[in-house]
Amino acid sequence: MMVLPCFRSRLLNVLFCAEKCKFYSLNKDINAFSAIVRKPQESHSNIKQTVRYISSSYCSSRSKHQKLLIQVCDERRNKLQLEKRQIWGWLNTVFNKYDSDRVQEVGANRACAEWLLRCGAAVRWKTHAQFTKDYNSLPVGGPRLTIAEVDATDSAIMNIGFEHFRGCKDIERLVLHKATYIDDDALRQLQYLRDSLKQLQVSACGNVTAEGLKYLAKLPKLEYVLLYDFPAVKDKDAITRYLQQELPNCTVLFTYASDKEQKELERMEEAKQTSIDENDLTGKKEK
Repeated sequence: MMVLPCFRSRLLNVLFCAEKCKFYSLNKDINAFSAIVRKPQESHSNIKQTVRYISSSYCSSRSKHQKLLIQVCDERRNKLQLEKRQIWGWLNTVFNKYDSDRVQEVGANRACAEWLLRCGAAVRWKTHAQFTKDYNSLPVGGPRLTIAEVDATDSAIMNIGFEHFRGCKDIERLVLHKATYIDDDALRQLQYLRDSLKQLQVSACGNVTAEGLKYLAKLPKLEYVLLYDFPAVKDKDAITRYLQQELPNCTVLFTYASDKEQKELERMEEAKQTSIDENDLTGKKEK
């Protein structure tokens, strides 16, 4: 009977696995194991073989149970994430809705500023030096202010809200960086700013394609355009040539179309700078 302690730890591990996985049928095998151990004539190898059977059987069942549990959890998590995105998408749609009555009540610039700040963007008034990002800091009463600049970085503005730009005749600069919902239709509606917009940055907006960037040619007042990080754009040089041809008085910079191209550009710049530093060092040594 001295053989039982040798397998005590392994048996406890099996019992722990079975209890965690709720495999109640283990009791039958445990009873059979106990009966074998009580027989003095049973050899050490028979007892060891029985423990191996119990361990392999229930550890395998545990593994299958864990895989099933992980699969169910992943499906549940994905469903919750989808529901969360749908809720936020619905809220963003509400925040972007154009309200003509509000425009008539407070004016185009005030209504546009409310829309932009509501969606996480920032505005700079024509008579102010600093940007306004807090919705509650919008002025109450007094003379009506006009918007001069818009920074929509990481904002939730959508194409359905771009009608708010109608009537805003002093917006000269607009930044659309990492604005998730910006697409080709949003760029098409920038024509509301065709008489005032001079500087434009559109970058890291994954839903924008080459066709959408071509809409920028409809903005004749543009003097400077910065474009980069568009995975869907395959030929940035063609877009650059097109915009430069349509906007001869505008400087168009399309530095890279993807993160990979950006890294390659940065590597080339570093190599160029290293070469310049080495040449300078060599010239000093020669002197």
